[in-house]
Amino acid sequence: MSSNVVVTARLRPLDDHQPCGLKSSTVAVQMPARAGADPKLFRLDGVLSADASQRECFETTTEPLVASLMNGFNGTVMAYGQTGAGKSHTLFGPDGDYENRGICARAITSVFRHISRQGLRDRASVGISALECYNEGLFDMLAPPADSLGRPRWESGLG
Repeated sequence: MSSNVVVTARLRPLDDHQPCGLKSSTVAVQMPARAGADPKLFRLDGVLSADASQRECFETTTEPLVASLMNGFNGTVMAYGQTGAGKSHTLFGPDGDYENRGICARAITSVFRHISRQGLRDRASVGISALECYNEGLFDMLAPPADSLGRPRWESGLG
């Protein structure tokens, strides 16, 4: 990758109360509380339109990162936005819909394809983590869900 941090916005479909202009790698946002004020401009490394496919999102944002991983670099993909903005959809996609799977599944597939092509099956070690930051708390998204007492469901007999 050519940079340490790459920022790409994926826009979701907007309604009439959320005006947003798009010009190449600049997003212009008119804040509703400041009608009549100049729009705020955000310059990004890339902008994906509301009709961008999951595949396009992966190829634009994460595929270059996977290539760097295979050259020994660490990498992080972070989805940020308000509730309902499409973070989970982008990361994971809809259940049971392989064609529209998210960037996490696509990245894992890509990593294992690289390992296989490079003949590293018996020597490669892969570690992943998935964390959610919500209401000032961190949650391990790969841990088994807990019951009301905080015990993992597989220990409490609820799973």
